[in-house]
Amino acid sequence: MAINRGPWNALVDDDGSNLVGSVWNKAAIKDVILDPTDVALAGAVVDVPFNAASFGVYPAGAWTVTAGNVIAFAYTVNGKSAILTLQVLNSVITGTPLLLTIVCPVTAPRRTVTTTRVALAAGTLEIGNAYLETADNRFYLQRSAGNWPAGAVAEVSMTIPLFLG
Repeated sequence: MAINRGPWNALVDDDGSNLVGSVWNKAAIKDVILDPTDVALAGAVVDVPFNAASFGVYPAGAWTVTAGNVIAFAYTVNGKSAILTLQVLNSVITGTPLLLTIVCPVTAPRRTVTTTRVALAAGTLEIGNAYLETADNRFYLQRSAGNWPAGAVAEVSMTIPLFLG
């Protein structure tokens, strides 16, 4: 995240007379340099707006996710890395897709693979895999046990670190 240079650009240099220009004191340094730097380095949490088209399946079927199903979908960028968090509850699968897909809200140039917690109806906890395919900037979620069953109520929780390049 770039630091806002507006306050810096508004400063006026002294012409040598000590009669014009911006006064530099601790408050000015704090407001113009230190506070914006702290914000830029800390990284801000960005909530991803709900879009039903962000959730899909491969190769066939459907994954119905509503705004009410999405408990968390956010990311934090810090320098050249990001942490993405997603939690979807009570979503419904039709067909028997091999993979669930999620559009990645940031562009990451490297493929990432991670383990993911997935559950089906009745709270059957499984550990699956999620990988980011850079060709279409989607995460693909796979059950360890095979295809996703038709009619399942799917729950997905994942926190994935991403290298942004």
